[in-house]
Amino acid sequence: MARAGGLGINLATADTVIIYDRYYVVVPDFIREPFVLEDIANNPLEVWLKDHGTDKGFEEAKSIIETLKSKGASSIGAASFCWGGKVVVELSKVELIQAAVILHPAWVTVDDIKGMDLNGSHCITFSRALY
Repeated sequence: MARAGGLGINLATADTVIIYDRYYVVVPDFIREPFVLEDIANNPLEVWLKDHGTDKGFEEAKSIIETLKSKGASSIGAASFCWGGKVVVELSKVELIQAAVILHPAWVTVDDIKGMDLNGSHCITFSRALY
């Protein structure tokens, strides 16, 4: 179960954290469907990725960030796992975020990391080799 704000609050009620911590938590669903391992035989990963490209995730995240900034947000961070790692790396490259957490990123290269703006706070962990 996801927690927010250090208060042990379920992510489903993370909006109440604003009252206590002055954080605004946004959890977009970029994929919009469950990834079912059994479906790989009928829908190989390469095909799935064409319909769920990280470029689409980047554009959606960029739009969300622009909306947050228009409402007064002055500092924005992004966290991701796997597929979303590439999205967060790209957001950092164009300085849309000030903090990044990337856990076992997929499709992230060493050159991607070199291109990141690392002036903010970043945590990158790898549980497998970079591609």
